[in-house]
Amino acid sequence: MAEERQYYHRWANLEKDLNVMRLVCLILTAALLLAVLAIILLAGRRQIIVAVDGDGSRSLLAQAAGENPTEGFISEMLLTLYNWDYITAASAHSRASRLLSADLGSKLVRTFDTQLAACIENEKLSCTLILDKLTYLSGNDWHASGIKHLRGRTTDARRRVGFSVSVAETRISEENVWGLIVTRLVEEEVAS
Repeated sequence: MAEERQYYHRWANLEKDLNVMRLVCLILTAALLLAVLAIILLAGRRQIIVAVDGDGSRSLLAQAAGENPTEGFISEMLLTLYNWDYITAASAHSRASRLLSADLGSKLVRTFDTQLAACIENEKLSCTLILDKLTYLSGNDWHASGIKHLRGRTTDARRRVGFSVSVAETRISEENVWGLIVTRLVEEEVAS
């Protein structure tokens, strides 16, 4: 009879261990399902992209709620191209040229030669652009308007400007995290 008790005692311990293992499996399954649910929820959230330029400066490319990514790209490109001082002019033009098509970018780099750089340095020029409005026209065409302020030792010009901008898709890279390029950029003075 003692042997029979020992036999039942072993079975009881095995049943107890089996129940513990079932509970552990149930907890792990629930944890796995929660992890999958969390991944799905996080994947559906707005993503924040951080871009790091070649010079090490970081910019946050967070898309505002309801903002069109193309609007963000055009704003970023115009503000990069038109917000500089005599120290950062060359790097601003270089960064902006990466957001332009090959033809437009090479034209921009060619116009920023040593003579222009020396003039900007001697005059201590700085340029500031404040964008007022960005309007979608049709297809890939956009229109932007704002106030451009160019100031230096002997210069202080403030004028309202308009930009006609056309964009196209391109390959996303470290230099261009938007996946867009500007194929046409025309600046025109707007009568106040």
